Amino acid sequence: MTLEELGRRAVACKHWRWRDGSKRVHAEHRWAWRLCGWRWFPCDERSNAVHDNCFAEAIPDLSDPATLGCLLALVREAWANDTMHARPGGDRWRVWSEEPGAFVFGTEAEALVAALEAAP
Repeated sequence: MTLEELGRRAVACKHWRWRDGSKRVHAEHRWAWRLCGWRWFPCDERSNAVHDNCFAEAIPDLSDPATLGCLLALVREAWANDTMHARPGGDRWRVWSEEPGAFVFGTEAEALVAALEAAP
């Protein structure tokens, strides 16, 4: 599964919201913005020319470490469990806690999105 597909799955989750520090990209044009407080700032010069209506088509940049941290925070909020954490194990990644257990996938982003999707 591509990072773009994972990003689309993430924003489709009922617990999804943009968090401070997360980076969004326009899937087709690859424009990027980062949230800082209440305002979105362009990550590169190309983003300056983009209108706000493009945000509706934007997805989280799951290759960005800060955005993955924001996704982990969303998972913890959704499960109401601050002990959930992501860790590598061999060639797999786990999002783990005593309760609900582990979500094991090939990448950290896949495990986090699966955990967010499964949240009650």
